[in-house]
Formats: sequence, structure tokens, C-alpha cells
Amino acid sequence: ISGSVKEADLNLQLAKWVQSLNDDPAIQVILTRKEDSKMTQEERTQLCKQMRADLFISLHMNSAGSEIHKGIEVYTASKVVSENNRILASTLINSLKDIYGTTPVIKQRKEEIYVLDKSPCPSALIECGFITNPSDLAFVSDPANQQKIAKGILQAVREFSLRRVAETRV
Repeated sequence: ISGSVKEADLNLQLAKWVQSLNDDPAIQVILTRKEDSKMTQEERTQLCKQMRADLFISLHMNSAGSEIHKGIEVYTASKVVSENNRILASTLINSLKDIYGTTPVIKQRKEEIYVLDKSPCPSALIECGFITNPSDLAFVSDPANQQKIAKGILQAVREFSLRRVAETRV
């Protein structure tokens, strides 16, 4: 928590923007929560399996002990390295880099990120800035910028989906 802003609130606002701005009938955005409630990582992964999701994107805000850390970062699974995960992460980075400072390298944590490593489909985690960096926090707290991030995510999902469709036709 940074001041009176809660990470969970920002994540939910961003997810709701992704859902509300989606105008592509081929893309169904399913939120793992619609209000401030807790769902375990195992429950999120199970929901992904039950819904037969084509991909899974987890939205977060990063934090660090210093204000020098900043920008958007995209993570993939650390245990299960798949080409589709790499493609999804790269597509997200390319789509978000012109919206706000984005690390150009796909990140992986040494420790497992359950929802990524156990996902039954291509998955990525987006750290939409550092809640501990005043510039990042101000940017992502602005509804206009939340819409830009959401549009970037939707653009990446469309591009990823089109690429997968094209590959299945070859």
C-alpha cells in the first residue's frame, strides 16, 4: 500500500477497463474478481481451466524499497518455458512500450509464480508500474492512463490471437 492507494484497487480498475473497452466479439474477457474480494492463486488457475481459457493475463503493481525502480514489467513462467508464453509476453511489451516506460526484456522470477507456472494456457503477469514510485503511481492512478494500458493489453491480445490463428492455418 502506498498512501491511501491499494494495489488491489488499481489492479481491479485496470482489469475492468480491459473488460469494458473490449469491442472484439472474438475476445471474451473473464475477470477473476469483480469487487474487492480474495481468490487464491489455485482458485484462479482452476477457473482458467474450467473456462477453457485461451490465455491468462494477471495484472499487478510492483513495489520496491527504493523510488529508483520504475516502469512496466512483463513476466512469464519460470518453471515452464513455452514459446507461446514468450510470444505473449513479447507482444504485451511491444504494445505497452509506447504508452509508458516498459522494460524491453521478458522477466522471470527465480521463485514460482503459481498462476503462470500452473496455467493450462499461455500466460503472462504484467507489473503495471511500481506503486512505490511516485511517477508510476500517479500515471497508473489516472483513469485516462488506465484506459491506455487497457487498450494496449487488448491490442496485444488481438495480435497474439491473430498470430495463433495464422500459425494453425500453416
